[in-house]
Amino acid sequence: MRSILRTAVILAASLLLVPQFVAAADLGSEIQDMKQRLEAMESQLQTQSAELTDARAMVAAQQTQLDETQTLVNDEREATSALSSFLESTDISGFVAAGWNRTDPNTDDNNGGLRDEHSAFNLDQAWITLNKPATADSRAGFNLELQMGEMAMSAGQGGQPVGSDNIGVYAASVSYLAPLGNGLLVDGGILSTALGAEVEAQNGNWQIRRGLVWSIQPVTNTGLTLTYGINDNISVMMGVLNDAFAREPDNGGDCAVANSAGPGCPGNANSTLGLTSQVAYSQDKFGVRVGFNYGGGAGSAGNACNAFANSVGIAVNCNAAIAAVAPNTARSGILDVVATVDPIENLSLWFNYDYTYTDVDNAVTNVTEEVFSMNAFAFAGRYAVMDTTGISFRFEYLSLGIGNALVVPDEDVGTAQTYTVTLDHELTAGLTAKFEYSHVTVDPDDVQYPTELDLGDNQIRLQMLYEF
Repeated sequence: MRSILRTAVILAASLLLVPQFVAAADLGSEIQDMKQRLEAMESQLQTQSAELTDARAMVAAQQTQLDETQTLVNDEREATSALSSFLESTDISGFVAAGWNRTDPNTDDNNGGLRDEHSAFNLDQAWITLNKPATADSRAGFNLELQMGEMAMSAGQGGQPVGSDNIGVYAASVSYLAPLGNGLLVDGGILSTALGAEVEAQNGNWQIRRGLVWSIQPVTNTGLTLTYGINDNISVMMGVLNDAFAREPDNGGDCAVANSAGPGCPGNANSTLGLTSQVAYSQDKFGVRVGFNYGGGAGSAGNACNAFANSVGIAVNCNAAIAAVAPNTARSGILDVVATVDPIENLSLWFNYDYTYTDVDNAVTNVTEEVFSMNAFAFAGRYAVMDTTGISFRFEYLSLGIGNALVVPDEDVGTAQTYTVTLDHELTAGLTAKFEYSHVTVDPDDVQYPTELDLGDNQIRLQMLYEF
């Protein structure tokens, strides 16, 4: 009986304890499994943390690149904005003129055969202008004009021809509109002359061939000018210039060669400070300008002689007279008067008168004597036959006197007349064709010509000019 009872107790205890042992074994297995999972998760988290760190570093690098790119974009935008602002406020213009000309000297003495008939195709002139005017809204300004061609003269070369293979500076200046009264305009640098009716640029004249009166006037001057508008119709200009008559070396020499460089060359001892001035009046159909340049040296003398000698080949005693002009005692002046009028709708006219002279102090007589003098005038007009077609004319007369008793014999060198007729037609927008005939007559009274000879030339010119 007892053995049966003990067996029953053991069996009951087994039934109670075995599930507990089984449960404990399962719990240990689950704990081990959870530990492995936690270790796997920790490893994964470490991997993800490393990847996140790398991603953050990559994002930081990309942000740096984005910042640098944005900085470059901002700089480019600022540069583009500055360029756009510059281009918006700057006027850019120019033209190209090419043509053909034929010259037939009408002379009994063609200067040793140097003035035979000839014809040629030329790049007459190529020109570009960058200009920002000084205004009340933007008081600083500048002007830069470059040119090349057979009819181009460079300020940087003392006013000598540039030619078709070189680029020359015609003008380069800065401006300031001072807030005084109606505005005082200050211009400094290489400035185009205020004198004369005709200009250097081909698109600014009716004729192709510039006149003899133009050839005695300054082309550009380096200096400072002040211009004040008294009212809408009247303005006054005054200035100081390095050389009031800058055009080319007075003796026809090359500025780059010391022995032949004349007073017109920059830096030459004969080039002295001069003055320029002008009073201008204008209204709707009428205008008049009166200007006067004054300075030391024989500036206007060389221009006057070259107007004859270089244009039509007449030999005059320029070199002898210029050599006798002491740079510290000579004084030159040129008075210039220009009047413009539009009497009817299709007709425009202008008139230009110049008187130029050179005086020198005679050390022997202690008297101021005139070495050179010239009277010159030109009259021109253009009639618009149609909106795209016009015909223009120009007549000129010049009279030159040279010398005094102690330098060279007093004499009237002679007179010159020019006659020019020009047809112009706009082929299409911006493109104009011109045909021109001009005749020059010189009546010399020089001692080298004991009898009056018929000197001069006939010239035919064709030109195509595109303006932008």
